[in-house]
Amino acid sequence: IHDCFYQMRNSMNVLKQYYPHVKAIEVKNSRYIVFKKVNGNTTCIDLNNENDQCGIFIFDGIQLPKLVDMTNIDSELGFYFSK
Repeated sequence: IHDCFYQMRNSMNVLKQYYPHVKAIEVKNSRYIVFKKVNGNTTCIDLNNENDQCGIFIFDGIQLPKLVDMTNIDSELGFYFSK
């Protein structure tokens, strides 16, 4: 639990510093997350099927949402948003 807390805090700091236009939404006590694309299509993720107890999904409204490794958040954000 402590490790997740520090990883999330670091991830939020990286987002604020390098991607201030990206809105972060923290989800607790939910099983499903629905992402709505710009074109109106949706993608639903069942968190029970993900093998990550404290992950972060990134989503730009165009590409599919991606579960990223929070310890590597700097690189993951760069790869995802440069496409």
